[in-house]
Amino acid sequence: DRFQRERSLIREVLATCPPSRRGERVLIPRLRGLEDSSRHWSVWMTLDHLRITNGVFAVVIASLARGRAPSRPASTAAVKPDLEAAAGVEAGFEESCDRLLATVAEVADLRTPARYAHPWFGPLDAEGWWALSAMHMGIHRGQVARILAGLRS
Repeated sequence: DRFQRERSLIREVLATCPPSRRGERVLIPRLRGLEDSSRHWSVWMTLDHLRITNGVFAVVIASLARGRAPSRPASTAAVKPDLEAAAGVEAGFEESCDRLLATVAEVADLRTPARYAHPWFGPLDAEGWWALSAMHMGIHRGQVARILAGLRS
């Protein structure tokens, strides 16, 4: 439910920003849970990051549900957005949300014996990765709201 709620809230916040300004980078104050290197992004860069991470969450959850952790370690460097992210990323973000929701719906029990280590939170089962995805969306919803506030000032 929280993932869906955060997705809806991101859509609402996004609707308040003219498309012509969604590619403008804004330096925002530090937010809890947000890396310092992520403070100078545009709305589209943020959506691109969410597109990438939602895809990673789907792969991790599907792997753990099959009893295997992905072979490569999770990396925050691997999920940085394209600095030139543009309007097309909005559809990609929506598709990544749909893909993650579909992946989770296919898993009978998210409390998997298999674990995969997150760089900050350590080993998590599929349920932990699913919970993390919703929290992650909320952090970046806050980021988008602050970017928009910066565009207005």
